[in-house]
Amino acid sequence: MPKKSKQGSEKKDFLTSTEILLDSAGRILKKTGASAIMVYVDLLPSIDALECLPEGVHVILVTRQKQNEIENIPGVRTTISVPAYSFTRMDQIKLASVIGLTRGVIESGHKIVCLTGIAGSGKLDTLMVLDLAGEFEIFSGHAGELLTEDVFAEVLIRAIDLSVRMSHEGREGKPVGTCFILGDNESVISYSRQMTLNPFRGYEEEERNILSPELEETVKEFASIDGAYIVRGDGVIITAAAYLQPPGGEKPLEPGLGARHAAASALTEATEALAIVLSESTGTVRLYKKGMVVMAVERPTGHI
Repeated sequence: MPKKSKQGSEKKDFLTSTEILLDSAGRILKKTGASAIMVYVDLLPSIDALECLPEGVHVILVTRQKQNEIENIPGVRTTISVPAYSFTRMDQIKLASVIGLTRGVIESGHKIVCLTGIAGSGKLDTLMVLDLAGEFEIFSGHAGELLTEDVFAEVLIRAIDLSVRMSHEGREGKPVGTCFILGDNESVISYSRQMTLNPFRGYEEEERNILSPELEETVKEFASIDGAYIVRGDGVIITAAAYLQPPGGEKPLEPGLGARHAAASALTEATEALAIVLSESTGTVRLYKKGMVVMAVERPTGHI
């Protein structure tokens, strides 16, 4: 009997710790001037725990698995779906923030109170105030918004998702590295040349759009070829295996990054394009704009 009583006590404490974090988020939001509370809802022991959130604040629920369940919750203003992989707590927040910014759910320069924890744990254990102007250099000053005029939000999100999938799965058991260049295609093409025959030449546009689920395996297959994907802002792949020759960039690179990252940095500095680079050696996915890294997430530890 004492053993059973102890287990019951631990369960009560477990639930209470999550509720305390949710309750604290409301008070911290008011004191810091944050604009929203972002919660990884998959980590809650029960959807009912959301009742601890204060009324009248912007709540952003992030999910990898429970999109349909969340949509039926009355009063929820915003949901964000993220790739169904296990990431570190900080990488969870980075991914959700970039997707939220891309979709206009979160505004640049704002502060967000973030609640997250270990994937699969069933509890929240981390509360952090994210200052988008401070954490992401690209959103400070007059650098502008993340998306450019000709790049659709879903195209950027899809390219990030494909890069994360390849980071985790590789190709035939081997790690791969690749690069997606999105938007400002005329300028990008002027700074590139074809390394091999273009494998996408001659196909109808709907057959070579990265938004098409049927194209996923093809994209993974050609990622093993050296060079970059050049993708139109609406998702149509113009070419793969493109060798990038941008003018010399002025932005310093992190130690250990090679030619693929240098080209992406320099190209986004010289054009209005965005670049997503998957490192073959580390599996880290980086998003570049204006020569700077906007987001970097490490290889996920598992699939959920």
